[in-house]
Amino acid sequence: IDFVIGIQATAVPALVSRGFEYINSLRCSTGAGSLTSTTGGSWSCVAFDTRTGVLGSGTGPRGISFTCPCTNVHATIGLQQAAIGSSSPQASQPSTWDTSSSSDFKALYDAIVTNPSSCTSNACADSMFLYGFDFGISCRQGTMYAHYNNNEVQQNIGSQNAATTLSLIVDGDSLKWYVGSSLVKTVTGIAGQRASSSTVRQPLWVVATIHDSNTCVSPHLDSLQYISAVGTVWTDTTIHQATCHALVSVAGTSSADASFWSTQCQNIPTSATHVKVTMGSVEDYFRPLGGNTLCSMLQSYSLHQWSSDQSSWKTPSHYNAHLGGSQVLWPSSNVANDARSYLSFWGGGTGGCCHNTRYDGADWSRSFTMSYCTQARCLLFQQQYCAASSSANLPVVHGGSGGEIGRQSSVSSIGACAVVCGQTTGCTHYTYTSGASDCLLYDTCPAGRQYGDGTQGTETYSVAACDWERYTLINLFADGPSVQVDQAGTVTDLGVQAIGTQLTFSSPTYIVGQKTYKGDSIAEWANVALRGRQFIHRHYRSAPHTYRIYALEAATVTVLDNGAQYGTPHILQPQGYVEVS
Repeated sequence: IDFVIGIQATAVPALVSRGFEYINSLRCSTGAGSLTSTTGGSWSCVAFDTRTGVLGSGTGPRGISFTCPCTNVHATIGLQQAAIGSSSPQASQPSTWDTSSSSDFKALYDAIVTNPSSCTSNACADSMFLYGFDFGISCRQGTMYAHYNNNEVQQNIGSQNAATTLSLIVDGDSLKWYVGSSLVKTVTGIAGQRASSSTVRQPLWVVATIHDSNTCVSPHLDSLQYISAVGTVWTDTTIHQATCHALVSVAGTSSADASFWSTQCQNIPTSATHVKVTMGSVEDYFRPLGGNTLCSMLQSYSLHQWSSDQSSWKTPSHYNAHLGGSQVLWPSSNVANDARSYLSFWGGGTGGCCHNTRYDGADWSRSFTMSYCTQARCLLFQQQYCAASSSANLPVVHGGSGGEIGRQSSVSSIGACAVVCGQTTGCTHYTYTSGASDCLLYDTCPAGRQYGDGTQGTETYSVAACDWERYTLINLFADGPSVQVDQAGTVTDLGVQAIGTQLTFSSPTYIVGQKTYKGDSIAEWANVALRGRQFIHRHYRSAPHTYRIYALEAATVTVLDNGAQYGTPHILQPQGYVEVS
């Protein structure tokens, strides 16, 4: 049998899976990635979403894609900068949003949520159909226009085709319009009332409005996705990065000196690997240099590395005083789309310093929150270290590759060992023994072997997140030969495996065996942790087959038949399912 079905699922932003966060419910309705006007005659069906921000760099989405399937309506969708002036915008928190410009997000909220009955004409939210967009696309009964410089018909970009996917991309400070795969317009920076020279201020949130309510077989705006590039749906990978928990909030009038942090750091668990400083809308991540502890880092100005995404780390030019931070102009000179003069200081003056946004001026007396974070990892073994087998060690190749690539003694915690691994090129696994303060580093980990007498508190981790991509199958019924099949359809003969045997794989795997006591009938091995983002199945009975695929949370499900995409992706709601035949 040569049929292998594969299932791939990814976390889906709320707008895509459920609809817009805020709408004028008296004038429009929303669904998964869509918006429809229910009462036409003016630009008063208004919607926006703050839960996912479009970014010009980093790990967030670069833009949006969508369709205008109805050629009998006027509909506009685009993006607006959220971080304007001194605002520190937080998703879903209107009190933090900018109020300095026409049709800003607070004005939109007040018009369509607080007082929707006032939003019945083109004047809704200060004529948001003009001023609510920093850039976008307006589909106008068969013709499409670039919306830019607060002009809804700034440039004709072609005839409207109901099936064509349209895209808006933020690339650093460049804005790009696409029709299908064709780039039709590029500009640098924002023009209009929220212009700031050539700088695009992040994040940008999605805004939409529809004029007409004419009947259409589809939603008036549809198939909305966040994208990382044209044709590539953005996948939120934050679940694989780290978990952060608030440690302490520091008021702008307080003094957080070394003594203060000496006390606070006692509340940080040994599993923590780094900290997050949230100052206004700015999030900075810091971890200790070398074998230093978080406590020593928090009481110093020169023992930290910095990251904007918890993935890529840099050692800044350190300031010669205060706690944390950087030399003047280090962010603006070394980090894309960051115009700050300094990285965040968590002590050394009153409150913190220096910026509530990536574009405002530097000053002390900033309130901020410090959180501790634990990097994603997977516990592989307890009381065992990485080895070639249960009886043979890996080669010791410190500074090289193919085994134990490093070792550091007197390491204070599992979190500190994780940091050392993160700072070591090629490190994919680490073993920490609390009884010996021993940190072992590896670039491979095929098996585990007992450390010492097995009582010294040894734990071995993979730096990759756990469970989502590990597949453990157990033989419950097959007393005859079993075979394994992988995603490529490669079949491996496993021979006879004892009842109760468990095998673990790092990629989707399927095993089936014979039940000789049942007349050579077939028994599938059971998945002991039926969760993850990728699964496969190889049917062993005659076609046709119908598969019912469930999603415990909102997900986009793509089905592959022998490696080729089968049909179109399915967007599932939480607890939803799709049947595929």
